Amino acid sequence: MGDSEVTQELWQEVMGKNPSEVPLGPQLPVNNTPPSSLPEFIKALNQKVPGLTANIPSEAQWEYACRAGTQTPFSAGPTVNLKTCNYDGHLPYGATAVSSSKKQAVPVKSLPPNPWGIYEMHGNVIEMTRDGYTEYPLEPVFEPGGMSGQVNIMRGGSWQTSAKTCRSAARNTLDRRYGVGDVGLRLMVPGS
Repeated sequence: MGDSEVTQELWQEVMGKNPSEVPLGPQLPVNNTPPSSLPEFIKALNQKVPGLTANIPSEAQWEYACRAGTQTPFSAGPTVNLKTCNYDGHLPYGATAVSSSKKQAVPVKSLPPNPWGIYEMHGNVIEMTRDGYTEYPLEPVFEPGGMSGQVNIMRGGSWQTSAKTCRSAARNTLDRRYGVGDVGLRLMVPGS
């Protein structure tokens, strides 16, 4: 699992353009990326780096990496605050007090990592998985799903969502045809 979200700089280098709604800086996560652009990005990235087989994580891979061996709502414990997660501070979770928000994404690796050294799994930009929406199966599934149907599973919450949406188990959906200002992604490289 990539230790940070894909940056605007990397997307620009691979695709020759920056889709970000507000291109604020090269180390900020790319955003406003429609799921339909993922196959083109992944193909171009893998062609630029010989031998690379990067992809977007499946929903199960994403949650496994987010939890990092923990069983609490967040990898840091039962709740989060704006020092550990970039979410809408007006919509806290649990006993956390309401506070003002950052109102935008922060540069990657700005907040503390989870126990496995992976940054911003909770908040910042909501991350696409490569899975289409289905109801949860009764048994755990670690095999990648697939881009089927028109609705993509999103995980992790963002600077525009409630802290509840940033929980390890929270699921969101997005129509594959559209990008949204707080939607980004993270890469998965098998065998790394």
